[in-house]
Amino acid sequence: LGPDESPDVFLAKLRRLATLFGGVSKKALACAVVAGLPENVRQLLRAGSRMEDIGLSQILTRARAIITDERPVD
Repeated sequence: LGPDESPDVFLAKLRRLATLFGGVSKKALACAVVAGLPENVRQLLRAGSRMEDIGLSQILTRARAIITDERPVD
């Protein structure tokens, strides 16, 4: 995930890459999304719940919320 990149854009890029490999499971995609998030976001996601119990859409929703809360306001 780039500094100004949204989790949704990051996921879209991962999905495009996955198609080059013939696709991957949603679980593998979720793992890749989490692995690509900044460390502080990963820690907050893991602190909130067991990662294996939440789906990709919940991971994205929570990551968006964490990143929005942590971005500086101009």
